[in-house]
Amino acid sequence: KQEMYLTEAVNGKNINAIEQNKNALVRFANEGLAVLDTIKNFDGDPSLINSCKKMLQFYQKEASEGIPVVTDFFMKNETFTQLKKEMDKKSSGSLTQAEVDKYNGMVKDFNAAVNGYNNTQKQLNSNRSTFLNDWNNAVKQFMDRHMPYYN
Repeated sequence: KQEMYLTEAVNGKNINAIEQNKNALVRFANEGLAVLDTIKNFDGDPSLINSCKKMLQFYQKEASEGIPVVTDFFMKNETFTQLKKEMDKKSSGSLTQAEVDKYNGMVKDFNAAVNGYNNTQKQLNSNRSTFLNDWNNAVKQFMDRHMPYYN
């Protein structure tokens, strides 16, 4: 559920909410991993514990490696948008070389941030899908193995 809040904050481009939800996700993932270390396998079957650990480790990695790229992009986007507005207010003949160089540098930084954001989002979405599918499959297989069937 916490990751959903994080995703909503990202979709809303709300940097403060992103940071709050990222920190909460890390805290819950760490707590979950600590609890999993104390749980014994059910009937010798560690599949749910292992799958849950992988999901929680993904959340840790998402928060520590992926989300900083996302927030960096949002901040660069905001800075670039503001600079572009300032540049658009001026006629091309009134721009100094320093202003043009600053703008061109910002374009380069912004383009790199866009590429990083797109690649990160693609990787996060792919990994999220993989780990959620693995979790759902582990639950199904666990239930198939351990639930009695009656005719």
